[in-house]
Amino acid sequence: MSNLILASTLWAVVAQLPSPGGSNPLPNDPFFNCVWRTFPPANQNVLHQGFGYAGVERGYLIRSGNYNTLGDYLEYTIEVMWNLGDCSGTTYRLRFPDHQINNHVEIEVRSNAGTLMGRLEADRGSLPVLYNQNDVALPTNKLGPFVITNSMVGGASGVAETITFTLMDANILGRLPPPVFLDGLAPVTLGQEATVTNAYDDLITEYEYLYTFFTFRRMLGGLNSTQRADAADAIDEHLYELGPIHGDLFWEEHHHIDHGAAVASTFGGTEFGGFFNGHRNYLADLERDFEEQSRVIAFRRVPAWDPSTTIPTEFDIAINDVNGGSDLESAYKAANICANFDSALSAAATMAERLTEMEQELWLDVAGWHNGIHGAVGGDMGPITTSARTVIFHPWHTTVDTIWRNWQLCEAAWYPNRYSWDQL
Repeated sequence: MSNLILASTLWAVVAQLPSPGGSNPLPNDPFFNCVWRTFPPANQNVLHQGFGYAGVERGYLIRSGNYNTLGDYLEYTIEVMWNLGDCSGTTYRLRFPDHQINNHVEIEVRSNAGTLMGRLEADRGSLPVLYNQNDVALPTNKLGPFVITNSMVGGASGVAETITFTLMDANILGRLPPPVFLDGLAPVTLGQEATVTNAYDDLITEYEYLYTFFTFRRMLGGLNSTQRADAADAIDEHLYELGPIHGDLFWEEHHHIDHGAAVASTFGGTEFGGFFNGHRNYLADLERDFEEQSRVIAFRRVPAWDPSTTIPTEFDIAINDVNGGSDLESAYKAANICANFDSALSAAATMAERLTEMEQELWLDVAGWHNGIHGAVGGDMGPITTSARTVIFHPWHTTVDTIWRNWQLCEAAWYPNRYSWDQL
């Protein structure tokens, strides 16, 4: 994919290896010395450094896709590299069944033997649903399907192999090359080439912008004390690095977010954007640092704090009340958000206008609850001028961003060319 905006914001540039011979190392690339890194087999043409569920650095060897006409699916073989010593790993299959249903996406993760490990289904008008290896839907927690709780991992009711989440993440989906095989063989006619091209267009290109939203995060309370300490330390260290707007300390640059509008245009060197997209851009700068510095944090993303829970000790810094949060109101729970903020409830004439109107309603409803938590937690979290200096601010605004992301996945993310809501 060429224009996955969010993926290109959060992740390193892919090293394309179309032919044996040269290659450019990625930042902190631990697999640079592997034989296939410089002389890849003919059907293995993409390598990038990936970050897994457990926060361990992993390399991914994504092999060229194959369209299976008998099963009507596009499938990629992905090798997750575990061993630096012999450059070996485990092979998985990422499958996109072609059900020929409009506004419908399905992604399966399978073992190399073809056993289902988990899948994701998404339809316009509802939140995506995750399924475990038994093809049983995982319950969507109130922060949505992309915030991983302990109940979603392991056991009879969870996803058995946690690498499954990583393989369905935008970090992988944003790096899938066009397929080169049809039923396991290179196409030999123009008709066969067209079949392969159409499969890629229908299953990948058509939904490339949607896939940027498939970004998994961990629930802060689900991390152990060591993981929380690592996350808090990484955030705190970045707060005192120079920010991207005026070169002030990163936490001081928070005031460059326009808190008076749901979204707003970004201006290079002056503004991050509005309330929703400005905070998303602000967090993206932090997460770029996680990647560049090889921070050992799950998915290299800020975890999400459930504000109905006590702020963990590791994040109890420069605040007054660790229990100052409050539960998500029913209107903002993932299970209700599509129905409560459906563009069909708007009387506006066009889809763009309807979506914009419902986004404004979401923003206005969230604003009071958001402001109340800042004040109740208190300390530096209270004033807008100091709130970003606290480490809990960032997991808190990850949660706020998740609310917006959930709403976008209901409809807005399916219309990237008709509604410029993100203005990233």
